[in-house]
Amino acid sequence: MARIQPIFTILFLGLTALSSFGQSLSSIQNRQAALDWEGAQAAAQTALASLEGADRLAYLQLLGELPLPNRAPFWQEGLSLMDSLEQGDSLRLFWRWKTGQALIEEDTEKALTYWEGLEGTAYWGEILLHLAKKRPSSSIYLEQAIQFLSREQQLFLLAKAYFLELQRSQNRFRKKYLAERSLELLASLGQQAESLLLEAEILSRQASWEPAKSALLSLQVSRQKLEQAWTQLRPYSPLRKRLLTLSAAVWEQSVALYQQQFSQEAQAQYFEQALQLALEARVWQKRALLWPQRKDVRSDSLLLAGQTTPNLALWQARLAEESPSRYALTYAPLPQFSLSQLRQQLKENEEFLLYYTAEEESYLLAADAEQLLGFWKLGRSEDLQQATAQLASLLAQKNTQPSKVYLQQAHSFYKRFLALGLAENKEGIQLYLDGPLWQLPFEALLRQAVTEEKSYAELPYLIKELELSYRFLPTDSSSQKANLGKNVLAIDQRAPAMGLLPTSGFDLLFQRFRGSFYRAEEASLADFKPLAASGDYSLLHLALAQKGPQAPYLFATDSLSAWQLRQLPIQTALLYFVPLPERQAEAEELLRWRHLFAHDGCSSLLLSRWSKSAEAEAAFLSIFYDLLAKGYQKEEAFREAQLSLLLSSEWAAPQFWSGYLYLGDRQTMALAKRSFFEQYWLYSILASFSLLALLIFFWRINRLDLGRNTAVND
Repeated sequence: MARIQPIFTILFLGLTALSSFGQSLSSIQNRQAALDWEGAQAAAQTALASLEGADRLAYLQLLGELPLPNRAPFWQEGLSLMDSLEQGDSLRLFWRWKTGQALIEEDTEKALTYWEGLEGTAYWGEILLHLAKKRPSSSIYLEQAIQFLSREQQLFLLAKAYFLELQRSQNRFRKKYLAERSLELLASLGQQAESLLLEAEILSRQASWEPAKSALLSLQVSRQKLEQAWTQLRPYSPLRKRLLTLSAAVWEQSVALYQQQFSQEAQAQYFEQALQLALEARVWQKRALLWPQRKDVRSDSLLLAGQTTPNLALWQARLAEESPSRYALTYAPLPQFSLSQLRQQLKENEEFLLYYTAEEESYLLAADAEQLLGFWKLGRSEDLQQATAQLASLLAQKNTQPSKVYLQQAHSFYKRFLALGLAENKEGIQLYLDGPLWQLPFEALLRQAVTEEKSYAELPYLIKELELSYRFLPTDSSSQKANLGKNVLAIDQRAPAMGLLPTSGFDLLFQRFRGSFYRAEEASLADFKPLAASGDYSLLHLALAQKGPQAPYLFATDSLSAWQLRQLPIQTALLYFVPLPERQAEAEELLRWRHLFAHDGCSSLLLSRWSKSAEAEAAFLSIFYDLLAKGYQKEEAFREAQLSLLLSSEWAAPQFWSGYLYLGDRQTMALAKRSFFEQYWLYSILASFSLLALLIFFWRINRLDLGRNTAVND
């Protein structure tokens, strides 16, 4: 029995190790599916220490397939291990190919030592392509690659080889032949994302030497291929970065070509098409900003299912059913645009001004409900950007009196970039801005030159004569939820404890309106989500901290990326958003915030262009919110609040009243105000005690007088 026991022990340990290996392998595969590469690497390294032979080889291959920065050592160790194992020649060839592939970017000569003897194998064509890319001065590798791939009928790699030669060729006829041959091969392969990307890139390159009309058609097909490829991307795909980079280049190339055609022929269709493509380019920028990152996919079960489900189309159908807004953000087709759409949104005696800043030049288009009023070139985009940044910086400064520089630049900007588009007898303007113009409040421009000394309130601001409203392209179809409640939900991470009088916008809301209020880090994300999605709050006040402009938003103990913040199920009529610490926002930041919150659940957005004192914010919001509670339309209340501050003695400087941007509808919204006693309960109690004390005092005086009179009569 003593002799048998060690045998049982060995068998038990062997079975335990085998079971542990299977469980660990399953764990690593699950981690890979969850995109937790770091966790998979750590688990594999731990298991690797106790494995030998074929089991160790399997783990080394698993590590070599992970997207780690340095995978070559795993393949090299596995190749050395195979010398002691009886493995087939085909497997050995595979390991030599993978080892060289892991080394090629860092050390070509070392990679070649592993690829010796692979001539004529299935890997040889791709090896030749690698060498052709690494050694562009020698054409021998590319020629051999084309010959080998043609013989072996490896069509996708052959198309890549033709495209590589196309990029290097200087002969126009040769380039045309190579492009046609590549596209012919790719057309026979089906509509896979990688082949679609290569097709789009070839068509874009082809458009660079074609006549204008043919080039426009090639770019149109290229854009269609990119859209098709986008619909095939999983929530986290290694092709995402390449696709986004290529899309930006193709759309920019398309816009430039339409602008060139417009300059030559002055046909409105070319300008409208260029504008359409410019708007589509914005959607691609939004996709790049709000596409989920690896950590977002890991933490979201629905997105994780999209990463692992074999049939992507079935998962996309599930996503559209379970989360329509998320599907629209991820896979919705590009928006359609026409100038007639913009005219339909105009009120009587109103026009719109549409700005477009291309890479070289900027443009302005004006129209009313009946006709196109004009189209102008504004000069270099660089000059417009510089003028905008300078004037915005002047407006954000705290000065007690208007500076001469501001007076001169505010009127100069009006004359140069706005006045030429204004028609007579118009009462309002809808502004469709672009690029850097978003950071500039047009309300603070001066219609007349100011030559004598005046106070801020006396200046001829544009807002005094015209109703200005800001619009965003592409136009939104979002609408206010009909059954929203009347309460306020406010979360402000800068709000200290309130004193006797309101000293900030948060204090003002807390004192005057009913709702839920959280200071500093009182509110957790778990508390906020159900409240924001309930529809009980018509106004949301969010002041969230960031460690930097591109950093995640800090929500108490939680950290939210831009994508995660966009997914919060917010239902409200108006959202006032302030990033902390407050700063002068660049145009890109304003657009980023607009992208984060502009969806069907949030019909209007109020943003801060630059930092202001707590008292100045309270002064503006006090008037704005009170007017909303009285039934004013949101856009009307915004303008009246600006005018009220402008005409006051304390807040007349543009730094206080023009530092806000309202984007949204013209509807009214309900706000539940506290009763007089709720607002001033402390003062009411003090007044009651004071009145009671006076009554007691007079009662005591009367009693004393009555006692004296009685004594005298006696």
